[in-house]
Amino acid sequence: MSTPARRQGFGPGQTQDLSANVSHKVVPVVYSATPTFDASAGKYFQLTPTDGLAFEIQAPVNAKAGLEFLLRIFNSTGGPLGVLTFAAIFLLDPAGLTQPADGFNRSYRFYFDGTDWIEDGARTQDIPN
Repeated sequence: MSTPARRQGFGPGQTQDLSANVSHKVVPVVYSATPTFDASAGKYFQLTPTDGLAFEIQAPVNAKAGLEFLLRIFNSTGGPLGVLTFAAIFLLDPAGLTQPADGFNRSYRFYFDGTDWIEDGARTQDIPN
C-alpha cells in the first residue's frame, strides 16, 4: 500500500494530503437563505439563486487546512440578486463584494488556512450564464 503524497503546509508542522480535494467535477450547492456545502466534495461549487432574497454563504463542512475551492454564483433570479454575504469565517477583500447581474455569474476562490477561509481571488467582471 502506498502513502499519499504530501507537501508542507503554510504553518509550522502542517502538511496537506495532495490526494485530497482533487475532484474536478462541478458540485451543485443547494440554494437557501444559508447555503453550505462539503468542502471535501470537490474544488468547484455552483450556486444558483432563483429569487431576490438575501442569503449568506455558511462555513463549508469537512474543511481541512490547505483545501481550496472556487464558488461560482449564477444569478438566475430574473432581476437583482438578493444581498449576498459570507459568514465571518470568510476573510474577504475589504473593497467589497460585487454580485453578478441577472443572467450572469461570478466566481470567488478561497483557501482554508486551518482557521479561516481566505479569499484568494474573485472575477472582476460578470460572465454570461
